[in-house]
Amino acid sequence: PLFFLATGVTLKISKTKSLRDRALMLAIPYLLMSAIMVPITHHFEPNVKIAEIALGIIYGTGHTIDIVPLWFLTCTISGILLLAIISTIFQSLGKDLEKWHFSVGLLLLALGYTIIHLLPYEISFNYGWGSYSKSGLPWNMDLAPIAAGYMLIGNLLAGKMSDTDRSGKISFGLISIGCWVLLFVLVFEFGAKLDLNYRRIDPSSYRDWE
Repeated sequence: PLFFLATGVTLKISKTKSLRDRALMLAIPYLLMSAIMVPITHHFEPNVKIAEIALGIIYGTGHTIDIVPLWFLTCTISGILLLAIISTIFQSLGKDLEKWHFSVGLLLLALGYTIIHLLPYEISFNYGWGSYSKSGLPWNMDLAPIAAGYMLIGNLLAGKMSDTDRSGKISFGLISIGCWVLLFVLVFEFGAKLDLNYRRIDPSSYRDWE
């Protein structure tokens, strides 16, 4: 969530073309880095066919690619494209999405976490090419509402920071630091509650999931 918030800080939410360009800009390094890994992966794991590796890259979730952390790029792309669609809808209605940051962001987060909670599948690692039911939707589209929601909140926070005076920014910064410290204390005290890549929300540890 922190990375999605940071991404939202740099987005121009009301400009659809800018959102599409950002999504394309993220797709290029994802495809390039994944393509570079194909021969390397096949060399060390010759039992996995190149076609399966390529198909996993095209599908683009953390359970079908070799460089698992790259799932964040495809998820971010899906989230940004969802924001572009929402921005287009708002423009067609003659409304400014930036004035609805908080409400739309909370709605997207509620929708996204509800999807994770209600879907019956439990993600398991499927290298190369996994089954549809165990890999999530292509390019993490089922996580797009969560990513987009955090981006909207991040964009809202960036706007608030730019609109306040120096003392207001200092106060906001201190409050933010306090909130993050509290969050980390809760996480380390009670264990991991959330793993978006695994579509899980519960107090179980990673070892228990495996």
